[in-house]
Amino acid sequence: MNELSSVFTEAQRSIHSHNKLHQKLFQLRGKRFLSDESFFDGVFNVLRYALIVWERQAAVDRVIDFTARLAAQFVDPFDAVSYLLTKLLPLTESAEKAVRYRSTQLIGRLLDSMDTEGQLDDELWQRLQSTVLARGRDKMSAVRGLAVG
Repeated sequence: MNELSSVFTEAQRSIHSHNKLHQKLFQLRGKRFLSDESFFDGVFNVLRYALIVWERQAAVDRVIDFTARLAAQFVDPFDAVSYLLTKLLPLTESAEKAVRYRSTQLIGRLLDSMDTEGQLDDELWQRLQSTVLARGRDKMSAVRGLAVG
C-alpha cells in the first residue's frame, strides 16, 4: 500500500509525470495484486484522502485527473470505470460537502475519460442518472455545477 501512496503523492506534484506514474502502477498491479478489483480497492483507499478536501487545490485536481486517466488506460476500461463509479455513487450522498463535491467531480472525469463507444450496464446507468439528478439539487452550488456540467 505504501507504493500506491507514493505514486499518488507524486501524481499531486505535476501532470507531466502522470504517464510515467501510470506505467509504474501497471507494473505494481502485476506484481502485488491478484486482480484488477483488488488493485482498484487499493487505489480507492488511497484516493479517499483526496475526496475529503473541500478547498480548491491543484494537487487534488491532479489526483482526480490521474485516477480518471488511469481507469481509461485499462485493457477493459469500462470495467475499471464501472468499478470506480460503483464505489463513488454512494459517496455523493455524504453529509460532508467535500466528499459530495469531490466524488461528483471524479464521476464527471471518469465519464469524460470513457471512449465514445463505451457502454455502462443498464443498472449502473440508471443509478448514475438518478445520482446526478439528485446532485443537481444539492444545497452546495459547487456540487450542483459539477452535476450539470
